[in-house]
Amino acid sequence: MNAIKGSSWRRLVIGGVLLLAGILVPGIHAAPVLTSITIDGNMSDWSSVLANPSQVSLDGPAGTNPDLDAPIQSTGRDLSAFAWTYDSSYFYMYVRRVGSSKNRQEFWFYLDLNGDQLMQSGEKVFHVSWWGKNRKTVSEIHNYVAVAGAGDPLVGGGGMADGYTMPGSITLVSSIETLYGGTSSGMEMESRVSWSTLGVPAPMPFYFHVSTSNGANIPTQIDDNLGGPGGTIGSTFTPGVMFTPDRSTTVTSGGQVVVAHVLTNTGSGTDTFELTDADVGDFSPSLIDYFNDLDGDQVLDVGEPALTDTDGDGVVDSGPLAASSTINLLVRVTVPGGLGDGDTSTTTLTATSNLTPGTTDNVDITLLVATPQVTLVKSVNLATAAPGDALTYTLDFVSNGTTTAYNVAIVDSVPPECQFETGTAMGTGTLIEFSHDGGTTFDAVDNAPVTHVRWTVAAPLAPGDTGSVSYQARVQ
Repeated sequence: MNAIKGSSWRRLVIGGVLLLAGILVPGIHAAPVLTSITIDGNMSDWSSVLANPSQVSLDGPAGTNPDLDAPIQSTGRDLSAFAWTYDSSYFYMYVRRVGSSKNRQEFWFYLDLNGDQLMQSGEKVFHVSWWGKNRKTVSEIHNYVAVAGAGDPLVGGGGMADGYTMPGSITLVSSIETLYGGTSSGMEMESRVSWSTLGVPAPMPFYFHVSTSNGANIPTQIDDNLGGPGGTIGSTFTPGVMFTPDRSTTVTSGGQVVVAHVLTNTGSGTDTFELTDADVGDFSPSLIDYFNDLDGDQVLDVGEPALTDTDGDGVVDSGPLAASSTINLLVRVTVPGGLGDGDTSTTTLTATSNLTPGTTDNVDITLLVATPQVTLVKSVNLATAAPGDALTYTLDFVSNGTTTAYNVAIVDSVPPECQFETGTAMGTGTLIEFSHDGGTTFDAVDNAPVTHVRWTVAAPLAPGDTGSVSYQARVQ
């Protein structure tokens, strides 16, 4: 066929994507369709590319979609769609406009080849003059001249390319070729630029911005603008993310737990990943914080920074991650008080690509509320005793809760009718201290009078752990 028209185009729009207020909302991100294109005005070789939402950008008006550049002076310069693909020799571009125009119209493709989302002076602008009457397309390559010293952003306020005109000017480098890339309907046009002309290896992922004008006085004569799907920055990067592993652990009611995950950018270019959470179960965490585990030891150390919202959209994110790079994450989960032993909750953390919001991965954190408990049994070696008899008091303990007990301290009061026997307090793996004032303060001295003995167990007590401590006292 010569063009995607009528019902064919409607099937692409309605069947392949959801349009909401000018935003292309893809489903699960698909890998890019890479193919060679013959520049002859026959758009049949674009069909598989146009069926992939991640390679198609739509601009209004289309149904109820607004156009942030509206009103456009001519339908011949009013963009409605852009798509891209490439092979080892060329980068190919497809454009569709709202209406046919027989006269010459100008199409500008700003190519951020170093991938920093800025157009610096010297970066390339590919230019196509399109004559609707005879389908002729004449291409040139220009150098961009930036207004800002560090380079001009490819998007304006709110991160939108739609409605934003690149502020810089251009200087001609050379003419490229004359082809016949327009369709007979005058509605669609295809073009190409070689990687060698761009001066980069093949293929090279990059960011882009598309504009139209009725002349070469740039930027004054720019009429319409377009970026990537959803109207934001255009990109040929292939996004990808891997978030691992799932975690299961116990937590006490009203307590905190820190779990470790690894987030990897598996895409072909720098990306930022938004971090969100959702939960199901008996309770919802009261707070979730993210930290950068700088040394990768899976322990939240002093000075390890909390993650923040680096892109200003109100959501905590990973910050920019280069292709194939990882960030070790620590997630601190705080749970509310008043929970019962055995309550469970699963929190799903989702990492979402900024380049393509349909690209996500997630991990689950399953929490089981467990209660530490230690049971004491006190015994004495004599059933009856007379004054002067020495009594041995033994305290056996067992950890019989559903989780590990930490910092366990055992305190016993010396019977008032007895006097503590110096040097008799025993307890393997404990710190033994003594009180001389009714249990108000403790020290390491066991000289009389000793009113209380305290044993602090050095090691955590896992469920099922047991132990024993003892001391002697003489009946007065």
